[in-house]
Amino acid sequence: MMVTVRLFSDLVQHLPTGATGKRAQVELPEGATVLTLIEALGIPFEISEGMIGIALNDEVSHHEVRLRDGDRVSLFPALAGG
Repeated sequence: MMVTVRLFSDLVQHLPTGATGKRAQVELPEGATVLTLIEALGIPFEISEGMIGIALNDEVSHHEVRLRDGDRVSLFPALAGG
């Protein structure tokens, strides 16, 4: 299946070769989750810390959600606050 991924801030360095702008088409196996995509891109991610913001089709999402063909996934570094 093919999904579109958009990366923001420091995460853009993990875009695959041939990506244009801040987005790319990524092929994943059926049954893949957002975490599968994160791992395929080589993005360091600690599940316990949840340090990546995730939006699936412009809705806040989670790393365990299964993806479907044509989904749009946006990944951005979580903001630190105080």
